[in-house]
Amino acid sequence: MNFEQMEHIVTDANEMSITKAAEKLFISTSGMSQSITQLENKLDIKLIKKTLRQLLKVK
Repeated sequence: MNFEQMEHIVTDANEMSITKAAEKLFISTSGMSQSITQLENKLDIKLIKKTLRQLLKVK
């Protein structure tokens, strides 16, 4: 886990949208999604549930 991945997950949670978070951080949506997936895989835990309409924080 690195600072960039942590920044991505925090921004994603705050914005409740991968697209909005990616725009805010000036990266591509696919890059944002990939970063979060890598972090989830490394930690072996789901951090965000992705839906068509919004992101839901997993408790």
